[in-house]
Amino acid sequence: MSQNFLLANPENRVKKQVENIYQSYSHPWDVLAELTQNSVDAIKDWEEEFPDKSRDHEVQIKINRESRTVEVEDTGIGIKPDKLPDLLAPNATDKAGDSFTVGEKGVGLTFCIFCSNDFSISTTSPDGKYSAELTGARTWRQKEKVTDIPNTQSESEKNEVFSAGETGTAIRLDDVQLATDEEESIFELSPERLKYLLRTKTAVGNTKVGHNTGFPDVDIQLEILDGSDSLFRDNVEFMYYYPEEFWDSEDIVDIEQFENRDDIGRMSDKQKREHLDGKVWKASGETTRNGREIRYHAVFLPSSKGWERVSRQNDLIDDDENIDVNSGIYISTRGMPTGIEVNAPDTGSRGYWNNMYIILGYDGFQFDLGRKSIPGRTQGMLKEIATNKFNLFTNWRNAIRSSSKNPSTKPTQVVRTQRQDRFDKLNRITDLNYSGINFGKLPDNQEAGVVAIFHELIGSGELDNYICYRSGYSQDYDFWGQYEAAVSELGENIQSEFTNQDMIKQNVVLEAKYEAADVIRDIEEGRKYLADIDLIVCWKVDEEKFNESSVTIEPLDNEDRFFVGSTHNVFPADSNSPVGSQLFILSLEDYINEHR
Repeated sequence: MSQNFLLANPENRVKKQVENIYQSYSHPWDVLAELTQNSVDAIKDWEEEFPDKSRDHEVQIKINRESRTVEVEDTGIGIKPDKLPDLLAPNATDKAGDSFTVGEKGVGLTFCIFCSNDFSISTTSPDGKYSAELTGARTWRQKEKVTDIPNTQSESEKNEVFSAGETGTAIRLDDVQLATDEEESIFELSPERLKYLLRTKTAVGNTKVGHNTGFPDVDIQLEILDGSDSLFRDNVEFMYYYPEEFWDSEDIVDIEQFENRDDIGRMSDKQKREHLDGKVWKASGETTRNGREIRYHAVFLPSSKGWERVSRQNDLIDDDENIDVNSGIYISTRGMPTGIEVNAPDTGSRGYWNNMYIILGYDGFQFDLGRKSIPGRTQGMLKEIATNKFNLFTNWRNAIRSSSKNPSTKPTQVVRTQRQDRFDKLNRITDLNYSGINFGKLPDNQEAGVVAIFHELIGSGELDNYICYRSGYSQDYDFWGQYEAAVSELGENIQSEFTNQDMIKQNVVLEAKYEAADVIRDIEEGRKYLADIDLIVCWKVDEEKFNESSVTIEPLDNEDRFFVGSTHNVFPADSNSPVGSQLFILSLEDYINEHR
C-alpha cells in the first residue's frame, strides 16, 4: 500500500500549514526535543498497555555531523498501521487529553519532516508494521511558489501480529537545517554540551524521575558520528540535570530542611553561618496554587559567578564565551523540560536573581504552537512561587550576613598586610631556576602554572615545534595546534619510519594536567576521550596512580621519542584499562631536570 499523507488538503493550504508550523519553532534543539518527546511518550504508552509485562526500554540517538542526520529509535508502543498516515499529516495527533504524554497539537512530527530533505519512519505496533519515506520536504517548503507535493513512499503489514517485546519506532532525518546564522547548530556542539542539552531541554532530562511518579527506567544512548566514523558513544542519564550536581554533596545545603531542624532555635548565629555561608542552597518539593500541585526545584549560589565557573570547568561554554549553566526561571510539564524561561519578577534584592535557578513543573500547562510561551496568568502564578523561594533564600542570606561581625570593607592597611603575607608565602615556594623563561617558581599543584611554563618554552624557541592555534577553558581540550619537527629531531628508532621526508607536520591536541594520572579520571568519567589526545603536558608523573588504574607508564628513551620533549609513554596492562591505547606524556619536571 502506498499513500501520500499530505494530500488530505489542497496543496496551497498544506504549504501554508507547514510554513506556519515550521516558523513556530525557534530553537536549534527543537528537533531533538520533539523526537525524544515522542519516544518517551511511546514508552510510557507501552507501560500503560502492558502493565503485567516488563521490558528494558531504550532510546538510541545518533547524530551525524557530516551528513547533518538525526536518528532516534525507541522501544515504545509503536504506531498502528492505519493511524500513521493521518498522524504524519500537519496538525494531526492522537495524544489529546492524555495526562502523561506531552505532545497534543500534532505539529512536532510535521516540523521534523520539513526541516529535513529525507525523512523516513519505521514503526512496529502490536497490530502491524508501517514504514514511510518523504524526500525533498525541506527544499519544497523553502520554495516561494506552491509546487507539487513532495513524493512519499509507504508500506504496511497489517495482518501480522507482533509481541509486546517487538514494538518500537525508528525515525531518520537527513540533511537537516535547523539553526539560523546567529545560532549554534546541534551538529556543532561538543559531546559534553550535547549531553547537557539533552538533559535540560528535551524529554531525556526527565524531571519526574526520582519522585516516585511511575515513570519507567529508560536507557538513553547517544552516538555522535563524523561521516562513517564514530567520534563519541556514551549513555545519557534519563534525568534532568539539576545545577547542584556540579558541586560536591558536602557543599550543598537543603535550606528548607535546615530551617526545620529540631535544634535550629538553639543554634547561635555563628553556628548558622558555619552551616550555610559559602554553600550552595537548594529547595525541592511541591506547593499548591489554585488546586494545582506545582513541583519546584530551586538552587541558590553564594555568588552569581559560580555559573560561569562550573560552565568552564565542565566545557559547557561556546566559542563566544556564552555559558550553558545559568540562573533563571524555567518550566517543565509531564516530566519534560520545555526550554521556556520566565522573566524574573521585579522584587527587592533584585540583583540576587542572578544567583538563583528554579524549574517549576505542572502537568496541565498550556503552550502556544512550538512551545515558546505560556499564558500571562500562568506566568504570574509561576513568578509568585519563584518569588516565594527567592525570598526564602535571600532572607537567610541577609540573616547570616547581618550577623557577621566581620566588617564588609576591610581597612586598607589590613589588605596591604595580607598582600604582603601572600608574597611571603609565594617567596617560600621553591624557585624553578630554569634559564630562558620568566616563570620563577614551581607550579605548586596549579594546572595554570603548567600551561604557562609550557607556553614560555614554546615562546623561547626551546619547544617551538608546538604551534598553538587555540587555547583556553572554553575548548574541549587545552591546546589545539600543529606539531612541526625535522625528522632529524625525532628519536633514531622513529626516523626510519620517515625515510622520504625531511619534516613532520600534523595537527595536535594537547591536554594539560599538574599530575599526569589525573587524565585517567577524566577518561573514565567521559569528560575527555583518549582518541582525541596526542600528548599530555604535565608537571609531574606519579607512577603509582597509573598502576592503581591497571595502567603502566614507562620513561621514554631518546631514540623512541616522536614528540620533541616527551618523557614517558603509557599503555594498558589489561583490556579493562581506561587507557585503551598508547599515550605520550611530556613531564615538565623531568624535561627541565634533564635540560638544566
